[in-house]
Amino acid sequence: MAGSTSLYADAYCKVLKGELKIKCYFFPSAQAKAIRVDQIKGIYYDKPKLSKHCGTAKLWGMTFSPVWWACDMKRFFHGSKKYKIVVVNTGTSIKKGFTVKDMDAFLHAIRPMLPPDAIIINDLPF
Repeated sequence: MAGSTSLYADAYCKVLKGELKIKCYFFPSAQAKAIRVDQIKGIYYDKPKLSKHCGTAKLWGMTFSPVWWACDMKRFFHGSKKYKIVVVNTGTSIKKGFTVKDMDAFLHAIRPMLPPDAIIINDLPF
């Protein structure tokens, strides 16, 4: 069971002890998606660039890639370079996509809890 203290939180996700919560995930209810950190096989991330990710990343929903994207209506228009788009692979056919406001802080919080064979790659898997 996840702890209730946030190790990292922003408008798009929250890292708790043993759990990643992706906010505003499900359509149309905007309910959060909870993922056990020990189920994460890979974390992929990149700068959000519309020209590069057109068709593979979306503001909310499914794209041509096997990723369901949580809602972020400004995904490609954030001013700060700290914002990243993130894809989490849990071994299911559909990967989970969302935005992170501060990738360094997010990785600092989640990395110690990941399985030893989990990968972290600064690029998207498609």
